[in-house]
Amino acid sequence: MRLIVLVNIIAFVMFATGCYGEHVFTEDAISVSGSTTCLPAVERAAVKFMEKYAQLTVSVYAGGSGLGVREVAEGIVDIGMISREISESERGEYSYVDFLLFPFARDAVVPIVSSEVYEAGVTSLSLSQVRGIYEGRLTNWERLGGPSRKILVVDKEPDRGTRHVFMRVIFGDESAETTKDTIRTGPNDDMQMAVATSDSAIGYVSQAWGNADVKRLGIEVNGSISYPTVANVRDGLFPLSRTLYLVTNGPPDGVRKDFIEFMLGPESAKIIAESGLVPLE
Repeated sequence: MRLIVLVNIIAFVMFATGCYGEHVFTEDAISVSGSTTCLPAVERAAVKFMEKYAQLTVSVYAGGSGLGVREVAEGIVDIGMISREISESERGEYSYVDFLLFPFARDAVVPIVSSEVYEAGVTSLSLSQVRGIYEGRLTNWERLGGPSRKILVVDKEPDRGTRHVFMRVIFGDESAETTKDTIRTGPNDDMQMAVATSDSAIGYVSQAWGNADVKRLGIEVNGSISYPTVANVRDGLFPLSRTLYLVTNGPPDGVRKDFIEFMLGPESAKIIAESGLVPLE
């Protein structure tokens, strides 16, 4: 038995450009694409699921929530992964699609800074301070209790689910424009790398992402500091909390239904927690 999870550039390009032609739904293969936030948990669950189905291949690859929505709508994949709600513009563009959402985990979008900034004293920010940075009104860490360095602002590509959540909370508009003096990145690992390789940067990632070179910030809320703990994220008390979803076009059937039920079950709850996300109760 050969267990494989196809997450490679060749498969991504061929699916994204339509080189495979119209997708054919079969009982021996499931294709999943979308959010990089969802990817680690879904990928690990896919391996466990294939252990139960010796002849089944589950292909999982990332590219952002927008890609997951588009490829489900266009019939390129069976299941999408999204780290946000489906937007009104997407529902308008794909009015013929019967989008069904299956919540499977909770997550937080967490502001991160370069370790040098954190160690100099910036360990938390208010939402208004974060907005001031991304608007370009706050341009030096010294004004926020940090080092005398120009703030390097790192943002994400417009169709990223993490960006939609971040901008909706910070600006009240998921499509908000930020200061032009920014670096644009794609998936969470790109954002993390951009912040880690600077000594004066700020960005934002899923709570599951982080290393010694970047530090997660607390958010000041009503005079106290909120952190993305399991309880705060599960109960929506951290202001940048969100729900993660699997999405299909119409009710799933066959092995697709089985896989989604597996993702929503107790065995996957452990996988979700080990992936740095919060299982649903």
